[in-house]
Amino acid sequence: MPFVNASELPSFELFPKALSAIVHGDQLMLSFLELAPGCEIPEHSHPHEQAGLILSGSLRFRIGDEERVAVPGDAFIIPGNVVHWGIVEG
Repeated sequence: MPFVNASELPSFELFPKALSAIVHGDQLMLSFLELAPGCEIPEHSHPHEQAGLILSGSLRFRIGDEERVAVPGDAFIIPGNVVHWGIVEG
């Protein structure tokens, strides 16, 4: 799947207040997430790397031992098997 239009991906409720659509290869996952204010992403990990870009709002985000508030324009890479979680602040 070398080319994908995000608007054509099926979305699903990942957890309360979170809609998700996912594209992945053998070692990388890219998630398209719509997170409502107050949404809590529970602590979890997965075997493949995950990449993302904040488009709007703010997310208190922890990846491994590093925590910050991510805002529009911030990108992130989560290594495989690293625990991460977040809370939408705005």
